[in-house]
Amino acid sequence: MSSSSISNIWKSHLSMPEFRRQTIGTTALLTLFLFTYGSFILNIEKRQGIVLPDPLLNIIPAADLSWIVFTILYSCLVMAIYQLANKPILLVLGVQTFLLMYVFRSMAIYLTPLDPPAGYIPMVDPMVNVLIPNSNILSRDLFFSGHSAVITITFLFSSTRNFRLYTGICSIILMGCLAVQHVHYSIDILIAPLVTYSSYRLVLKYQMASGILKEKAETEIKELGLVF
Repeated sequence: MSSSSISNIWKSHLSMPEFRRQTIGTTALLTLFLFTYGSFILNIEKRQGIVLPDPLLNIIPAADLSWIVFTILYSCLVMAIYQLANKPILLVLGVQTFLLMYVFRSMAIYLTPLDPPAGYIPMVDPMVNVLIPNSNILSRDLFFSGHSAVITITFLFSSTRNFRLYTGICSIILMGCLAVQHVHYSIDILIAPLVTYSSYRLVLKYQMASGILKEKAETEIKELGLVF
């Protein structure tokens, strides 16, 4: 689809007051997140935590798979954004799900002071270094896994069946890589998709009750390709 067609689609959606209000609000919250989350995580890095026993990780030999994780996650993310460029409602809902998930993640990290598991190998993620300048390798933002959560969002907002299959397979591979790298406890990796799906459902519930999905018929909502 051409850039002019995408521009026309967005202009049409932004002419609707509720969608325009939510797009502006979501963009503002995303900007706030990008400017403040780094400070929060750097403060988390300063505190001491506990090391949890993890029988599953104990039987998995540790290896550095940072670049596999980076390639899988960000290729899925870029492809998802590209596919949703002409689907404004899905893109806004996806960002809202991301923001709500990170509210839950921030609360969980704050309430569960942990040190990394035995055999921990630092995760090299250039995008995190951009988000959090002047940071060393992060090791205490553990419960729950942000990488697992974000790739789950790409699965939930896949706009085609083939891409959903692809992101589903990539999600399994990525979570396996996180376990091999011992960069998270196994519970961090497994809980992330559940919290992300709960965030997704809460966003949809609100939007169907009083937001941008309120006036849409059930068939129109199904046509968006949302997972229920």
